[in-house]
Amino acid sequence: VFEDRTDLYFARQQVTERLNQAEGTLPDGVEPEMGPVSTGLGEVLMYVVDFAPTGAKNSQRIAGQPGFQPDGSFMTPAGEILADQVAKEGFLRSVQDWVIRPQLRSVTGVAGIDSIGGYEKQFVVQPDAARMSSYGISFAELAQALEAANTSVGANFVERGGEAFLVRADGRIRTLD
Repeated sequence: VFEDRTDLYFARQQVTERLNQAEGTLPDGVEPEMGPVSTGLGEVLMYVVDFAPTGAKNSQRIAGQPGFQPDGSFMTPAGEILADQVAKEGFLRSVQDWVIRPQLRSVTGVAGIDSIGGYEKQFVVQPDAARMSSYGISFAELAQALEAANTSVGANFVERGGEAFLVRADGRIRTLD
């Protein structure tokens, strides 16, 4: 913990040295890095990600089409039905984290994007030891398979016709299947 009025760059140097010392003890694939020289108190702009109001123009409720459904649920462009508020807020958070944030981070001068609110989508794996044993699968093999099947990495961008298109190699888990 640093005292008030500690020089920011001195503190960052100390943290960097400690991270470098700890790097050998971290799990494979973990690469610590320092964030930009900014804080949540230095935020310049705040925005809200939300669904279009149900009474807005072009917001008809058409069953089976993306958007709000007659029963009040929401269908995503991928066809997923969001029936409750938690699912809807989780979808908005995913749009923020995986669509909006990467695009804004590519803008020159943007130091960072902080997401507040919503629910982060999670998949919980509850192994059945007896079934795993019957298939000859160890917990270590399960962990390795989950890690290998759940990656998302940036691949830079492609410029075509004066437009830049973000490219991602996305192998994240999306469904229980």
